[in-house]
Amino acid sequence: MGCALFITLSVFAYFIEKLDGVVLQVGILMIVLFAEIAWVQVEYNAMKKKMIKKKK
Repeated sequence: MGCALFITLSVFAYFIEKLDGVVLQVGILMIVLFAEIAWVQVEYNAMKKKMIKKKK
């Protein structure tokens, strides 16, 4: 997961550098970061539900 997060942020950072506004760059980067964290949490919850179902 950490590697995928790093690669995604690196790609976004490269394209964000093309933008002019620093505030816009930081805003977009924060949105992407929180979206990545939320996606990891969603995947974790789905995996946890599957593991609970397998134990029953």
